[in-house]
Amino acid sequence: MRTLQRDEPESAFTWQAPSSLAARLEVPVSGGWSRMHAGDKRRQMLEAALTSQAAAQGTALGIFGPYLSGKTEAALAVCDLRSLRAVYATAQTDQQALRPQGGICVIIDPVSEFEIEEVQSCIDYYRSDCPVICIDRSQEVLASLVGLDSLVRLRLPSSPAISDYLQQMLTGYPHQLSENDFQQLGEAMQGLSLPQVNQVAVDAALSRLQYGQAVDRHALDSSLQALNSMQGQK
Repeated sequence: MRTLQRDEPESAFTWQAPSSLAARLEVPVSGGWSRMHAGDKRRQMLEAALTSQAAAQGTALGIFGPYLSGKTEAALAVCDLRSLRAVYATAQTDQQALRPQGGICVIIDPVSEFEIEEVQSCIDYYRSDCPVICIDRSQEVLASLVGLDSLVRLRLPSSPAISDYLQQMLTGYPHQLSENDFQQLGEAMQGLSLPQVNQVAVDAALSRLQYGQAVDRHALDSSLQALNSMQGQK
């Protein structure tokens, strides 16, 4: 079966992807930017990494960071911001692959799950026509790829950032937490992602507010202990 070339009409031949790794699985992104757990610094960094012009030119972007640092969430959010359809690259050849085209963003997540040669082939094939976002925990893995225009490093939130986030979450709710409590909780939650911090705060609030009680330090400590216990069991 002949492979359709880029400049040939699609109706002339049956099109095949150049390798088994190709854009095949579209996922929804609507509202992703507004829902993203991120401060101003992260938002500004992502906006600068994938500008509207860069998206139109088909830039290749790498995102790396530790587990739960929000890499996938960031990739989908920036697709929403730039009005792009997010299409994951997979090696499941039973699914129809998409040709390079404007309006889509190809996401390879994680890069280390695939052969590096296939990843490189996928990047080379799609970029220039549409943006490609490569995601991995390892900076070294992404650095081994040729043609990435920029790398974005995501970190887990610092203890002051967690403290500020908790205070913002509980604004408008009755609570009995002092500045010192928020500081200590930020330090105790170091290493958690913002979605996990959100889970702790929501669980603590529900445990008190359903009885008409103010949120207190004990409720947050208990919720954090429950989360840590669940993580230890996994």
